Amino acid sequence: MVHLSPIKPALRIVSWAVGGILFSPLPALAVQAHGHPEGLYVHQLGHLAFLVSMLYIWFRTRKRRGAGWVFIRLAVVLFALWNVNTFLIHAIQVSLSPGQFVGRIGGLPRYFQPRSALEVYYYFGKMDHLLCVPAAFFLAMGLRRMGRRPEDASHHEF
Repeated sequence: MVHLSPIKPALRIVSWAVGGILFSPLPALAVQAHGHPEGLYVHQLGHLAFLVSMLYIWFRTRKRRGAGWVFIRLAVVLFALWNVNTFLIHAIQVSLSPGQFVGRIGGLPRYFQPRSALEVYYYFGKMDHLLCVPAAFFLAMGLRRMGRRPEDASHHEF
């Protein structure tokens, strides 16, 4: 007869509980929708705060030399441009007519029919991942380079 230690059954129960929680198809309820217009106002304030923080980092690091700072400053510029672009896109989106979005693919519009230069900017500006993803990449590259060669990284605090 095999005797199990009391730890193994407890470990099995904990494993099943953690697995059940992690792989449960229940909704996470992680998004809280806010009605119009206060949700947009708060969201836009978040973009402005992020933009101000990017400008602050840009000015504080303008004299930094050493490994990684070029990449980090490039990331800061791209994040700042992303914030300006996204702020404008949200503002333009409020003025668009639902009739300009034709057809549906599931819950998403199939076609967008721009009627002005501003609406063409909206169309291309919605591709904000073309700014945000490279910004995240350059930030990671800068941090990686700083971590790899600590003798070249600046020792000054922000």
